[in-house]
Amino acid sequence: MEYGEIWVKGQNVFKGYVGNESGDYIIDDFFDTGDIGFVKNNFLYVKGRKKNILIGDNGKNVAPEELIKKLMKNTNIKDCNIIMKNNRIYAIINTELSEKEVKSIVDEVNIKLPKYKRIYGYEITDKNFK
Repeated sequence: MEYGEIWVKGQNVFKGYVGNESGDYIIDDFFDTGDIGFVKNNFLYVKGRKKNILIGDNGKNVAPEELIKKLMKNTNIKDCNIIMKNNRIYAIINTELSEKEVKSIVDEVNIKLPKYKRIYGYEITDKNFK
């Protein structure tokens, strides 16, 4: 699924912040939400923030939030972050699980993902990211 920028227009969209009514985020009455997503069956799916999007060497966009959410389904993962390292998706995972257990979780997540979204490496840490 290809993602695109989300811009909205309507009576419910504000015209700007007080003192900055003509901000860079409004063009031709469309408001730039800063989000990335897609429309399917008339529903809008928000997948992440533009500033967070990772672009692989194949040019495909990957929302790190999507991968973080999948990894965090495992209650033994305290926190994680997704970054690009050597043009590959890499996870930094805060957990007390063993290397073997983390590999199993990453493999389980990867099997359900298209190749361009797969996690190719990871590191276990005791660091929180929030």
